[in-house]
Amino acid sequence: MLPSDIQGKIILFTALNWGLGHASRSIPLIRQLARHRNEVHIASDGLSLTLLKLELPSFEIHSLPSLHIHYKRDSMALNMLSQLPHLVNHYRKDSKAISALQEFIKADIIISDHRYAGLHKSCYNIFLGHQLSILNPDFSYHQLASKTNASLINRFDEIWVPDSDRQILSGKLSSSRFIHKPIHFIGPLSRFEKMSVKDKTYDMLAVLSGPEPKRTTLENRIINLMMNIDFKCAIATGTNRVVERKQTNIDFFNVQTTSELQSLFNQSQRFIGRAGYSTIMDLAVLKLPSMLIPTPGQTEQMYLAKHLDNKQFQFCDEEKLCIESFQSK
Repeated sequence: MLPSDIQGKIILFTALNWGLGHASRSIPLIRQLARHRNEVHIASDGLSLTLLKLELPSFEIHSLPSLHIHYKRDSMALNMLSQLPHLVNHYRKDSKAISALQEFIKADIIISDHRYAGLHKSCYNIFLGHQLSILNPDFSYHQLASKTNASLINRFDEIWVPDSDRQILSGKLSSSRFIHKPIHFIGPLSRFEKMSVKDKTYDMLAVLSGPEPKRTTLENRIINLMMNIDFKCAIATGTNRVVERKQTNIDFFNVQTTSELQSLFNQSQRFIGRAGYSTIMDLAVLKLPSMLIPTPGQTEQMYLAKHLDNKQFQFCDEEKLCIESFQSK
């Protein structure tokens, strides 16, 4: 089944709140499904819910339990293991909330953007995601994490991967010998379009999102570096909080609508930010020269940044980020 095959159905679309990437890439897909005469209900939490309400005000949007994941350590394995009881408890709460929603909505299909509990036995269930395999240098952890990930995904009826079947952007992440359900590559998802802009407003645009405290750590590091370069810069913080810093060469923006953020991207000469997959899909569409800084300990982002290190995408380790980094390429 492909998105274009689904017509005249009731759909419950659930999106993970882990940074804004899952919600942002869901937006064009939800709009496509709605154009095919489907009745689409949306469910998420936190900033992802805020963004979806902002972008899709005419849709029925429901609130789900918040995960509140955080990265206190540089080891992804330790971060997940230390929060395992919390993750299990959240899965149960999420499953209960989604079951209650399904009793009310009676969806024909549930589509879940990486929300593992986003499924129900009474309907057809589709998992949307690119990370079918969990990569890690420690082989034993890689095997255990990939098997656990696959066991959760295999509960769905099929999988949609937002990439071409050549796996140009996702690489090894979208392959797993532990997945036993049909996999369909539906093409990259982006809510943006490249626009022709003659005179750019900003030399550099930073877009920040993802779990705390790593998001704030990178924000402070980038601000301190931008203060000392002769560039006109913009920072989209990905939050709703008021930024108190005032810098003559930096403009700050909170959560942006698609049109606002698209304008920022197209008004900028270069991008700097995390190597999240949804961000990478956007940058590929916009053809914007970019510096990708993986979240420390997040092996998926480390793999993607190195996998895509080429003329458009430049890999940079956060600890090595400096003024010279901004001035290279």
